[in-house]
Amino acid sequence: FPHADILNEKRSLVKAFFAEEMNQYRITFTAPLINRAAVIAFMTYGESKANAVYQSLRGPSDPQKYPAQLIRPRQGKVHWFVDTEAAQQVV
Repeated sequence: FPHADILNEKRSLVKAFFAEEMNQYRITFTAPLINRAAVIAFMTYGESKANAVYQSLRGPSDPQKYPAQLIRPRQGKVHWFVDTEAAQQVV
């Protein structure tokens, strides 16, 4: 969730937070935990996600707006599974 306080988490691996956009509490894996994974997969589709995919992969660093930029594993592999519409700005 862009601009969520949880994006600043450095120590906890799993954390509960209130997602204002959805008006509900959520439990989420934090970036420190995700970055420890051996394999990470992003799956997205649709033209409405094209800018977010582009910004996450090629845009300037702004992880508060594009949280996927926080995912930078030291040893793991990251795979992006996107359809043609979501990838249109990247190719």
